[in-house]
Amino acid sequence: MARRPDFPRTRRGRVAAVLACLAVSAAAACTAPSASSRVVVAGDSLTALAQPALSAALDGRYPLDYLFRISARTDQITPLMEADRAARGTPDAVVVNLGTNDAVEGGRPADARAAWDDLVHAVRGVPCVVLTTVNTNADALGRTDRAATINARIEALAAAEPRRVKVVDWNGFVRGLSPAGAATYLRPDGIHETDAGAAWLAAADRAALASCGTGLPGPAPTTG
Repeated sequence: MARRPDFPRTRRGRVAAVLACLAVSAAAACTAPSASSRVVVAGDSLTALAQPALSAALDGRYPLDYLFRISARTDQITPLMEADRAARGTPDAVVVNLGTNDAVEGGRPADARAAWDDLVHAVRGVPCVVLTTVNTNADALGRTDRAATINARIEALAAAEPRRVKVVDWNGFVRGLSPAGAATYLRPDGIHETDAGAAWLAAADRAALASCGTGLPGPAPTTG
């Protein structure tokens, strides 16, 4: 695939055949995916760090495309998602790990709400949407409750469309870590994941994608 000059680095990988049960709505029937099925992974530096683990965990028969930029806010990635959709069509699934930099930078709450309204619009009609909760350590840096507010929005979206929207509760996982566990899964800044944290995120994304199209919740956070 030719790289677009205004896009972040994009690679193609594969996701597991569990996506065969994607459904557009609660009433939709499960259908086998076609060879053109694809998954978009959108994020910031957390996605950049997790990319090798994600590509390994989601290795399968479907194309996997990355849209990420280091230090990007939600409002900076959403236009890339819209441009990708306009150029290549609606993806079969989207995995989103955004909001950390929204929280770290602080700013007006109205801006964050508008950014997430735009994100929700960008994933309209996507059969499977996986949303990652934001590590609330970012709120301490930004001196706001932005991460907590985004997490509440994520939970509300999943509650409204439980078959289509799944939650990877990275924040719940981080909050449950012991000091030793935090040192295993988080870098010293308390925000970015280590290789072990990247492996956790990749496994959780894989499980969340597997639950799309069903009434099952996304994966519960577990510690190692």
